[in-house]
Formats: sequence, structure tokens, C-alpha cells
Amino acid sequence: MLSTEAREDLKTDCSFEEIQRISQSLKKIKSWKVLSKKQVDDFIETKLFSQYTAHV
Repeated sequence: MLSTEAREDLKTDCSFEEIQRISQSLKKIKSWKVLSKKQVDDFIETKLFSQYTAHV
């Protein structure tokens, strides 16, 4: 959620609908699953590489 100060700043520049849309977007971003570089590397080396070799 936005801080109170950020909301007050937005109220002067944005409509209520725009503020609601921004707030909803921030909630969605917080729910994203963030992976570490090691997890991504492991996925590439195991899952993707094995799929690639199976199709080659």
C-alpha cells in the first residue's frame, strides 16, 4: 500500500480512479514470486537444458 504522504501527493495530481489503479498494481507487484539468481541458474541447467537435449 501507499504511504499516507504518497497518497496526499497523489490526491493533488491524480483522480480517485487513478489512485485506485496504482494501488491495485502495487498489490499485484507485492504478490510476485521473486527468484534468486541461483534458482534461475538451477532451472536453466536442469529443466530447460534437459528439454533442449530431448528435442535435439
